[in-house]
Amino acid sequence: MSIVESTSQDGISAVLVSWQRPKNIDVIVAELRRVEAVREIIVWNNNPDIALSVPGCKVINSSHNFMPFARYSAAALASCNTLLFQDDDMMFHKVGIERAYAELLRSPDRIYGSEGRNLENGTYVFQPAYGECDIALGQFMLFTKALLCGTLGKLVGLAPFERGDDIAFSMLSGRKPMALNLPYDDLGIQDDVALFRQPGHGSKRQLLVDRVKLLMATPAKTRRQLVVDRFKRLVTSPC
Repeated sequence: MSIVESTSQDGISAVLVSWQRPKNIDVIVAELRRVEAVREIIVWNNNPDIALSVPGCKVINSSHNFMPFARYSAAALASCNTLLFQDDDMMFHKVGIERAYAELLRSPDRIYGSEGRNLENGTYVFQPAYGECDIALGQFMLFTKALLCGTLGKLVGLAPFERGDDIAFSMLSGRKPMALNLPYDDLGIQDDVALFRQPGHGSKRQLLVDRVKLLMATPAKTRRQLVVDRFKRLVTSPC
């Protein structure tokens, strides 16, 4: 048993990030509460213009939009061994969450998603992928806290970045994710605030692929020095 497993409880901590779809949170939370394994729900509100209150959930109202990377900060506060990241434009059904959790319990050393993406010669392919894949989309990511702990340092070394956290986490996690094609209700995947509609979305995701590949090709000693150098720049920069 690792130190992470000995200090965390069994079950799932669900982490939701809200921005422009606050009305969806109650719907998603209601479905999550039907899943017996979900013991905790943390909601990170990225919209400083509103104050969310979700009864029975731990809510963090942020003064700044930290984009999807905020969920990794929320994950650090989670009390369970297993973490679920879920977007606010999809409601995944109880049966699908339970299926993903059963798969994780059998083989906990990878990320389980609903839909994935693959790389072809280092190029991000914008086509759905299922089964074993290169990237599990951040719409649904189920994984152990131990897996995140083993990857988080490398993720932080890549920060800050506007998007593509799912790319970085998937590629750095040590084993290809599994996309399970889980059932869900569409709560606004194609709406006006969807990230893919923002200019440069595709190029920014490809940039993360390129940065991760470069990081993976960098010797460990050099990576450690890069982290040290980044820290020194941060602590000496004016606030």
